[in-house]
Amino acid sequence: MKFRFLLLTTVLLVAVSLAAAVKPNEPGRLAGYIAVGASPDFLKDWLLPGSPHVPLVKQFHIGETAYVGFIATGVLPNKSGQASVTVDVRIARPDGSVLFEQTNYATVVGQKCKVAGFVIADPALDLEFDSTDPVGTYSVVAMFHDAVSNKGALCEVRIELIKKA
Repeated sequence: MKFRFLLLTTVLLVAVSLAAAVKPNEPGRLAGYIAVGASPDFLKDWLLPGSPHVPLVKQFHIGETAYVGFIATGVLPNKSGQASVTVDVRIARPDGSVLFEQTNYATVVGQKCKVAGFVIADPALDLEFDSTDPVGTYSVVAMFHDAVSNKGALCEVRIELIKKA
């Protein structure tokens, strides 16, 4: 029962935070976001100035692709200004079985600014739904690990797969 409450609380917190523009965290205050779009073009918005909105398309039809991006803020660079963040990803089918799971799936490495900002972990994930996939709610979980600050951040979104009308 506690597990379900924790997941529901996490989903509600994520949903509330995604409803408005996202503000970046200061370095050392790691946070992670999962963005889900119907096109890979949504990641271009993160290159624009200002506080971006995290896209969250929650419903897909069989035959469509969910484009999933992993976005971090509050990344702490080392003394040389280098970031070192990894993202573990797990996707569960509606019955709870694992569809995809990979440790260190995406990474943020290299020179980063020393002020509040956002970084997109590479690569993004294309989740293609076909007729063999069961309809229902899929859970996408990402665990962000900052090797410099030794902090982690957990994020989860749920995607509903429905039949075409």
